[in-house]
Amino acid sequence: MYWLLKITDVDEDLFQHLLFLIPKFYAEKSRPPFGYELKVKEDFMRFIDHMADVSSAVSYCLKHMVRVYAADNKDELMVLLVGSDAENIGAWIEKDELMQNASVTIGSFSTVPEADWTIMGIAFPGWLVVFDDTAEVACRDDTDKDFDIVYIPQIEKFEELFEDMTPDKNAEEAASILLDMTFHSLPLRL
Repeated sequence: MYWLLKITDVDEDLFQHLLFLIPKFYAEKSRPPFGYELKVKEDFMRFIDHMADVSSAVSYCLKHMVRVYAADNKDELMVLLVGSDAENIGAWIEKDELMQNASVTIGSFSTVPEADWTIMGIAFPGWLVVFDDTAEVACRDDTDKDFDIVYIPQIEKFEELFEDMTPDKNAEEAASILLDMTFHSLPLRL
């Protein structure tokens, strides 16, 4: 599934805000509603289903992995969300006040829209992976929010891998490329 946005007010802080919204979506989704009575049987069954889903960590991460791509389009920045949750996340992002003022939602697509797409980040529940040309090695940052950030350096030797990380790749292929980049960017043990 693909979800397309056009950001008319192109700003690095706004793009970072957009990237941070995606892991917040997962955090909001996992919180129980506040101030509502619980129906034990129904809520317990949903919890059991959720735990069965989460207990298989690898398939859970792949199922909820969302990749964020960007492409320049004259004075606009096109942003493509790719993943099984892309439509839900896209609809959730539409409700964000900053995004409402700076973007136009194009909506969902079943095929990749034609553009020169570049991978900008990958989100999982609790994690955001960004590609940072200032990082020398893979590293992690605690955000004091509901997620942590992993920085993967954009090293020249990864150029081929970055080019392979196209929106039409499935989640398993994208995860394999991401692991390859991450493992190769770890510092050597001294």
